[in-house]
Formats: sequence, C-alpha cells, structure tokens
Amino acid sequence: MARYEYGKLAHYPHLRAKEIEIWERFIEAKPDEYDECEYDLAFGLLPPFKTVIVPDTGGDDRRVYLRRVDVVAYKGNRTDFIEIKPNAGPGAIGQIKGYITLYKGLVDPSADITARLLTDNARADVMILAAHEGVILSLV
Repeated sequence: MARYEYGKLAHYPHLRAKEIEIWERFIEAKPDEYDECEYDLAFGLLPPFKTVIVPDTGGDDRRVYLRRVDVVAYKGNRTDFIEIKPNAGPGAIGQIKGYITLYKGLVDPSADITARLLTDNARADVMILAAHEGVILSLV
C-alpha cells in the first residue's frame, strides 16, 4: 500500500462523492492533522474458495472479500484508522472498532491504533456512543 503526503492526493477512487466532500473539508479544516495517509487499506480473511476469476490473466476479486479501511493516517508515531460516513449512525462506530480488532488479530497484534469517524451529521446519541467507545468523532 502506498503512502501519500496528507492533503496532496486529489483522486480517491474508492470513496464516494459525499465521502470525498467530507474528507476534503476535514483536510481544509485540519491541514496539519497528519503527515501521511494510506487509502483503502485491505486486510482480512479470504473465502474458502478461489478468488481468481480470469485464470489466463490472473484476474482476482479477492479485494471484494477483504475489510477495507477508508484512510489510515499517520502523525509521528500515531496511527489512526478513519472511516468516512455521511450522516453517521451507530453502525459506523462498530465498523471502525471492528476493523481495528480484526487488524490487531490478523495483521499486527502490537499495533497502537486510534479509531476516528468523520461525518457531516451525527445525532447526539451517536456522539455519546463514540465517546463511550473511544472513537474520535469529527463533524465536518
């Protein structure tokens, strides 16, 4: 996975239009929040069947079955897993927390990762849940 200088990549092919708007507003509001980012980090367990769909060329759809974090952002020694959700609900909190749990279990047990949720709208109960679960919720 390639790392990019924070705020310098202008094309995010895995993000939907609303997610891109939220991400770009966040970058504009917090231009010094991170140093580098990775996008669409994929990890997890593959299904019990072969994922090669075009044997002649090696075409593979394995990424469809993996968990994918929208943004992994770095600032010094700090690593944040960031999920971007328009109108975030409680499920977004579980999603980002679950990604961190799986990553630690499958990739790096010693990883020190902070959960962050970026959204344009969240009800008060979602804000309470995020605080209780240790997820940084940023409204942008």
